[in-house]
Amino acid sequence: MPAVAVMSAPGPAPRVPAPLPTGEAIGTAHPIAVQASADDGRWVVACQARRDSNNDGSISVAIGMHGDFYGDLMTPYLIVGAGEGEALDAFVASDPADRWIVTIEGAALTLRDTIEGTRRVLDTGGLIRDPKGAGGDMIAGFDGERSLVYLRGRDVMARTIVVHELASGRERTIDPGPGKLLHAFVAADGGQVVVAVDLPVAGRVLARRSYTSAHRGPCRGPMMSSFSSASGGPPGEVRVIDLADDTRLNLPGGEGRLIGVLGAQAIVRRPDGSIWGVALDGDAPPLQLVHATCRGKILGASVARGSLLIHCDSIENPRLQLHDARGVRLLEHRSGGGYEDDWRGGDRPRPILHLASSVILVDLEAGRSRRIALPDDPNAHNLEWSARGLLRRSNGGLQLIDLDDGSVRALDARVDEYPGGRSVGSIVALDRLIVDVAAKQLLGVVPAVPAALTAGGHALTAEAPAPGGVRMSGVVTQGPLRWRWPTACVGTCPEGPV
Repeated sequence: MPAVAVMSAPGPAPRVPAPLPTGEAIGTAHPIAVQASADDGRWVVACQARRDSNNDGSISVAIGMHGDFYGDLMTPYLIVGAGEGEALDAFVASDPADRWIVTIEGAALTLRDTIEGTRRVLDTGGLIRDPKGAGGDMIAGFDGERSLVYLRGRDVMARTIVVHELASGRERTIDPGPGKLLHAFVAADGGQVVVAVDLPVAGRVLARRSYTSAHRGPCRGPMMSSFSSASGGPPGEVRVIDLADDTRLNLPGGEGRLIGVLGAQAIVRRPDGSIWGVALDGDAPPLQLVHATCRGKILGASVARGSLLIHCDSIENPRLQLHDARGVRLLEHRSGGGYEDDWRGGDRPRPILHLASSVILVDLEAGRSRRIALPDDPNAHNLEWSARGLLRRSNGGLQLIDLDDGSVRALDARVDEYPGGRSVGSIVALDRLIVDVAAKQLLGVVPAVPAALTAGGHALTAEAPAPGGVRMSGVVTQGPLRWRWPTACVGTCPEGPV
């Protein structure tokens, strides 16, 4: 393979930070953990222990490996702009534009408009939820920026689906059909709501239960690991309901496991491993996408184009298959595998597949793929953070591979072997380093590991790293937090700013 040129990043002009509503303290001088934040930094939901609830003479909180807090009671607060904020029972969800948020306040499911500062009570039915659930089982999701879809009623045998128009506040209800309504979600393109129900068996409904340590409660911290379990009987029935005309398609247990919804089709995996498309109108017969012997894995999807990227794992010289309205095409490049159903029902139009010395970028919107060679380094680690760029640790240094032109830039920073990270849009935090992948620029370093980021490049941090090092350990960060613009650093970054 020909050598790959690695360019040193030129010294760009210092970037002017995007304005924020405030640079004041967020929260109080107590243990703090951020649960959610707007991409522009307008609001933050943070959990804090502000009183000695266990009467041990101090206020302190530790965190377990599954994200559980130990010590004094952590309470969620909604902080708009800055300050101490307003206590909530729980934060539940926010819309894609971060204008609307759903909370539980006084046992009422509440919708807040963070722009206008108004609120609407959606359900006053005395919501008493499992603390692990925090009311999240009541929300199906946002239909883009048009509607909120939620479940109304404490009785799981008599719940209805409610479509709440965000602009007008008007509501309409949808009958989900018979059975015990367990949960629901809005499909990626916003056109359908998918519900799971338990039907009677021998005249009674089985008390199926499931648990996952990743289920977000009123206050949860970062997780080092998670686990899940289920009991009580076979899977129930899945129904896909069209939000435009309320038509319903039932997917009985024998039809297969629902992977996701793509346009007018439900994508299911049958028990033998084959993958099928089932028409939501119920008129057309199911269409087999790949045979069971393919051992197919769905790696990506484009909702706009109605296309799926599937990798067959069992045939000689496995290749990538692109399925769309034009039929099935074999792409030029082979993949290196991948996990089963990496797609998970979301819109992922530019998946990246990692090979030993290259990556394959598949652009489902354009219907093509290409291989991008990487610098030869057997000890390198690839970190995928954006569909436009890939951050890579090579010989201790940080590289940015531009996935538009294939160029490789060496950023003036060194990173740990496995740095912790988070991202919003093109902004990536690797421990204390902040990188703008789209601008191909290292923005600098912040005092502590960020609890949140803005799409403009600000980081929400404490004054200094938590005790025990850069990463979150068993000690919860001490507030307050502030939005900070990264400090430029060179050479030894992130060991110290200049």
